[in-house]
Amino acid sequence: TGNATPARTIIGANTGLSEPTGVAVDTVNDQIFVANFGNSSITVYSRTDTGNATPARTIIGANTGLSEPTGVAVDTVNDQIFVANYLNSSITVYGRTDEGNIAAARTISGVSTDLSNPEGIAVDTVNDQIFVANYGNNSITVYSRTDNGNIPPVRTIIGASTGLSEPRGLALW
Repeated sequence: TGNATPARTIIGANTGLSEPTGVAVDTVNDQIFVANFGNSSITVYSRTDTGNATPARTIIGANTGLSEPTGVAVDTVNDQIFVANYLNSSITVYGRTDEGNIAAARTISGVSTDLSNPEGIAVDTVNDQIFVANYGNNSITVYSRTDNGNIPPVRTIIGASTGLSEPRGLALW
């Protein structure tokens, strides 16, 4: 509490961090996933890394479909990661251990999706759903965990009564 010193800080040229905007912790595999807005990448670290740590792996490159990612969620049940891409309003899905310039296993994008500058993302493995916070249209959209393509959401939370105003993150419990 109070003016506490962090237990660990990952910082420096070797980290590959570039405007990090989203973080997910994988407690099963002791890893941290970071969405880097600045270089459109996902960097992965050991949960105990500190200092100028080199990522264990990085997803980056033209084939990935990453477009200014702002949110990342880890699904340890199905060994996948889900990424909210702000610039092209999409959700890209990768294997939990993917790295390099790899194409997404699935992509949710297109006008039917109602995605609008998504920033936050969470995965509900019990109900097999993905929840997305859309900054651009003040909504939360929900998809099946296995959805792909230009698919409409299963349901949408939107409207003045919701109190949503430029939502950037969300969490499930």
